[in-house]
Amino acid sequence: MKFKGDIIITDPCYIDTDDSKLWDSSSFDIFSGYGLSVFGFTKYFWESTEYGDWSCTTLLSGEKAEKTISELNEMYMKFFSDYNNKDVWKSKEIRKQMHEAYTAKRAKVEKDSGIILGNFCADSGLVGVFLLDEVLKFNPKFDYHITKPWTTTLIKDFDGKIEMGRDKEDGVSVIGEGNINFYTTQSGL
Repeated sequence: MKFKGDIIITDPCYIDTDDSKLWDSSSFDIFSGYGLSVFGFTKYFWESTEYGDWSCTTLLSGEKAEKTISELNEMYMKFFSDYNNKDVWKSKEIRKQMHEAYTAKRAKVEKDSGIILGNFCADSGLVGVFLLDEVLKFNPKFDYHITKPWTTTLIKDFDGKIEMGRDKEDGVSVIGEGNINFYTTQSGL
């Protein structure tokens, strides 16, 4: 699907409003978003992630991306293993320190790489790509791309095609080709 403008990549559940009745609507298909036009959307991409509740990283395409995502994944798997150790769960303070250290280290790698466009998560097992201005018309209070950046990738001034594909580990990936070439890959559980 072609997009032109500021786009966001996120779980569609985050764009909803308290009073929109989006999820109660029989006007559209919850698994594909088909029929979302009744809520004012003209351009959007919405698909199942095949399984739910994971986090994803959005990267510029290229060789450097492979090295960076490999480093981030190794860092995450070590953190995940250490953090979920039964002895660590005895101390809330230790868990807090571990999480803060991991978050700081990850943020440094992301910043230093220069190729991380953002992150998002798929709590409901869905992923959507939307024009930011259409989301804001639907839900003027939406600000996750600012206040909760782990939930929503913002790509400004995108002009190109976006589709669902597969990453190197045969996972689901959102792939953008245009003035900004990017892909997404799972980076957490």
